[in-house]
Order: sequence, then structure tokens, then C-alpha cells
Amino acid sequence: MRITRFKIQGFKNIADISVDGLSGINVFFGLNDVGKSNIFEALALWRGLITQFAPPRAQTADLPLDEFEQSFGKGLFSIEGPNTFSIEVDLDVEQKDVPRTPALPGPDADVDYEEIDAAQVSGRIRVGLQAGRVFIEAKILQSNGAAFHQRTHNLVDLIPPIHVIPAERRFQAEARNREAFTGAIHHGNLKKALFYAYLSADLQQKKRFAAIKTVLAEPPFSLGELDVALDQGTDQIDIGFIRPQGRLPLDNLGAGSRQLLLVLGQVFLSDFPIVALEEPEMNLSPQWQQDLMIALRRLMQDPAIGLKQIFISTHSPYFEFSENFYDVTLDESGHAQVKRTTSQDWSAHFAVAPLGPETGARVNSLNQVQLYDRLIEDLDLRRGDMVVFVRNETGRWELRKAEEIAKELRPVTTTNGKS
Repeated sequence: MRITRFKIQGFKNIADISVDGLSGINVFFGLNDVGKSNIFEALALWRGLITQFAPPRAQTADLPLDEFEQSFGKGLFSIEGPNTFSIEVDLDVEQKDVPRTPALPGPDADVDYEEIDAAQVSGRIRVGLQAGRVFIEAKILQSNGAAFHQRTHNLVDLIPPIHVIPAERRFQAEARNREAFTGAIHHGNLKKALFYAYLSADLQQKKRFAAIKTVLAEPPFSLGELDVALDQGTDQIDIGFIRPQGRLPLDNLGAGSRQLLLVLGQVFLSDFPIVALEEPEMNLSPQWQQDLMIALRRLMQDPAIGLKQIFISTHSPYFEFSENFYDVTLDESGHAQVKRTTSQDWSAHFAVAPLGPETGARVNSLNQVQLYDRLIEDLDLRRGDMVVFVRNETGRWELRKAEEIAKELRPVTTTNGKS
């Protein structure tokens, strides 16, 4: 289940943008205050409105402005007018994403569900403001895959949750809730989510908790063993990492380590197929930024996590190497513009210097190298993987996977017995 296209009109500083060709990882690069966060907010709002007001629940809605703002936020309409905004989103839905409800009667009721691989679904909302009241129109269209509709009573069931991890994220003091943990996981309740995942009888949550422990404990992050404890006197949840020298409380960790846990904890534990992550580079060194990108790529291949698509907004060139990279800028009127970056546009941000027309390789100002596609395929690499240039015994240079080199390394013992 992935978003393949979206179109936003009249929302905050977005006059009219259309983005298509979206893939698994999509990076939106730009300066501050150009509208990157507004794009993510629009996608989250679209999901909230389409699932609440699309048929058969309601075809149109009429709400007082204060009630609408209380539920969905303030300042959503463009300050320049007109007081109308619209958001359209197209999705590809796979058969495994469809709820298996009994087939509905109709001409397509006998279609074999297993023969339908995928369907395209489009959700559209239009929101208008007039005389202090907000009017909402919502509809969902299905362009193909008739059997999908036969397997769900409501097309709204096909709309996936979208989880936005905002740039404003920090750990807070959290007490144990003696009631069942429910609701979306965010930076304000992540400690509680980790605590209940640790204690949960839900096998899926246990697997996710074990997975995040493994990622944080092993290289390249090597933070130690994630430990969740409870202060019996105050009922406060305590997070820390167990290391050879002892237990290190969360408050004693650096800002970068806390940011890693804030990001990966929400991605691992939230049951959201689509995640929009703002400024993942916060407090992370350049090396950890690259390592986080690699970790996110691998998470998308882990069936226990269920992550299908990531949207990233960033100012950092260390998230340069992505399948889809979009430039977000302002036009002369101060409206957000989005353009898919081509290979000819890289030099505007990354000072790219070609290394030769025959190879197609290039190096940027961060000493990162992009290799041509054939070499990436031959080495069985994924975009963002680390490689090492090694001179062999004959004096010729070889290109090796960093993982292979790491396995070959052995401790060297000196004459005094130290490694």
C-alpha cells in the first residue's frame, strides 16, 4: 500500500502543487519555511477527513469553524484566499491490504479475489469556509480491481493510516497508565509505548520491541541493550541502556542517541504503513545520519514492522541518495513549489563533480560517491549502503562491501597483550 501521487491546492502557503511517481522512500529537501511541513500536514489531514466524511459515513459535512479547528487545526486556509482548499491522493493497494469481509452481491461478486493483484484508489476532499462555517466534501474512487470492492463493505477501509513524526520531538516524564495503552504513538507517550510493548502478550509487539533492541545494540549505533524499568514509588517509567560498565539512564545519553530512539521507537512500534518524518538529521552526526537512512531502508524490508512508505523532509545533504528526491522552494509570490530533482540539478545543492563520462560515477562536497547502476547491481548493493575502496596485494584497487570488510577484521594483539 503506497501513495503514488498527491495534489494540494489552497492549503496554507501551498497554492497548487502536484507530485507523482512516488516510491518507497521520498525525500523533500529545502530551506526553512518553504512548506515541507505543510505538505506532510496536508497528507495527514487528508487521511483524517477522508476517513471521517467519505461515503457511506457522510458525503458532505457542515461544521462551525471553531468545531472544525478544534478537531483538525487552525490556520489551514490560505491567508490570501479563496477560503477553499483541496487535497487529492492516489494509492496503489495490494490484495493483502484489503480486509477480508464477505463478498457483496452484484455483477462482480463471482470475481476471484486471488486473481486481483492490485487496485488504484483515489481519495479527494474539498474544504470551504463561508460565513463562519466549514463545508467538507469527500469521496473515494476506485479505478480498477473490482474484486477489491467486493471484499470490503466500505472503500474507506482501504485508506491507510499516516503517521507524522514532527521535528518537535523530545522525551517527557511519563507515568504508567494502569489502563490499556491505546492511541497513536508519539514523542509524548513513547516511554509508555516501550513499557507496554516490553510487557505485552501480543507477539507482534514483542517482535517489534526485540527488533528495536537489536538495531540499537548492534553496530553502527552500539548504544547497548535497551532496558525499560518502572520506579515503584512514583510509577514513573525509566528508559536506559545496559552497557559493560553499567546501566546508563536515558537522561545521561547524548541528544543524538535520544533522537535515534525517538525516531526508531515510533517507526517500530506504531502500526502505520506510511510514515512522514521531519528533519531526521536533528542532533545526529553526519555518519549517524547516513546510518539512520540505511536502517530505515532495511526496516521497509522487515515484514514484522509493516512499513510500506516513508516521506522525509530535510535540510541535510546526507539524505541525498534516495530513489525520489524533491526540491521544495518558494516562487515569487511566496507559494511552495515542488520539483523532482534531476541529475542535472544536483550541483545546485551538492557541488557535484563528475569523475568521468565512461563510469557515470560522481563525488559531491561531502566526499560521497555515487556509482553507476551496473556496478551497484554487480555488488548486490542498495542505495545508501556503505562501500570501501581497498588496495589488494597486486596494488590494484578493489571495491568491497563495508559488511564484508568488517567480517574480515580481527583484533590485533600487541606485545603487551592489549588488543
